[in-house]
Amino acid sequence: MSAGARIKEARRGLSITQSDLALVLNITPSAISQWEGDLTLPDVNKLVALSIILRCSVDWILKGDERESDPANETLARIRRLEAWAWNGRPPRFLPSLDAFRRPA
Repeated sequence: MSAGARIKEARRGLSITQSDLALVLNITPSAISQWEGDLTLPDVNKLVALSIILRCSVDWILKGDERESDPANETLARIRRLEAWAWNGRPPRFLPSLDAFRRPA
């Protein structure tokens, strides 16, 4: 998958339009279209802002590496460690699984 395809996937996953993303980044919607069409790549400043808005790492956008720096996934991992510690690896049956709260990859 290309960088443009990953940008498009993340943007659509968050239900953000090209126009809205362009407005936040202070660029034209055609620039977003060019990124997603793999005609150009975002400059460094826009790339960092884009990763924050799309809740993913710059590495994931550029190389497709796992979303290691995704705050939601980091928080979920911490909750799982706490849960394992608190319930000795076996949570009571009345607690829902945390998988219901995980964002789709």
